[in-house]
Amino acid sequence: MLNRDEVKSRVFEWLVSEDCGPQRQSQITMPDLIKCCGCTNEREATDAALMVVEILNDLHLERLIVPGTASPNATDRDGFSWPFFRVTEYGRRVAEAGEYQPYDPDGYLARLKQQIPGIDPTIIRYLEQALKCLRMDCLLAAAVMTGCAAEKALLLLIEAYGNASKDGKERKMFVSQMDKRPIAQAYRAFWKRLEPKAKTLPSALSDDLATMLDGTFNLIRRTRNAAGHPTGTSIDRETVHGHLILFPSYCRRVYALIEYFKAAPAGWLNP
Repeated sequence: MLNRDEVKSRVFEWLVSEDCGPQRQSQITMPDLIKCCGCTNEREATDAALMVVEILNDLHLERLIVPGTASPNATDRDGFSWPFFRVTEYGRRVAEAGEYQPYDPDGYLARLKQQIPGIDPTIIRYLEQALKCLRMDCLLAAAVMTGCAAEKALLLLIEAYGNASKDGKERKMFVSQMDKRPIAQAYRAFWKRLEPKAKTLPSALSDDLATMLDGTFNLIRRTRNAAGHPTGTSIDRETVHGHLILFPSYCRRVYALIEYFKAAPAGWLNP
């Protein structure tokens, strides 16, 4: 049985490849279906036909393709209408983005769960909303949801850092101090403690830690704050898309640090 997410990924990869041809016709032939969907016979390709039409409509709604060929020789009839279409510049940038593709939310989340098996369900819930909002061009909402996911990950890291102390009184004091502070203040206090000790971490955790953790979190947080308050700020699609591309690396580093703190609870809260 064909998997829709896998078929969508294959179709989009095929669309941006040279094999599709310059006109990118939505009236895909049976051999095309067999080729791009990985079908093993014509019966499977027939089952895929309706699915592909729906996927093309999804890609259009997500601004990855538009009607027309944009060919210098195109007539009014075929240059700007169906059944011809072309991949947009945004669509090409998406195709070049690499492993994580926000336009493919199910694949994005499945890959993240595979790489971080114990990821908190609250993070996944906010990411689901962020990805859905991005696809529907609700960019302010997408920025806020991405920021919430990043904040939840950071709160888990701060909690793990605090629990790394063997001194119960010290641990309780740290947690109490963090709980009473807004996230920005809690993070600054946490980073002030962690940064001087970064060089004592294994290289896999310490390399580019300031960029990976401090830089990425603050980048996403500032955008989330701009979008989440009635300032009239506009957030462009590329910014939200970029943050979602950055998020998996940020989250993997956060969880790697969490696992390290759990396994090495020796004096991490000492000044």
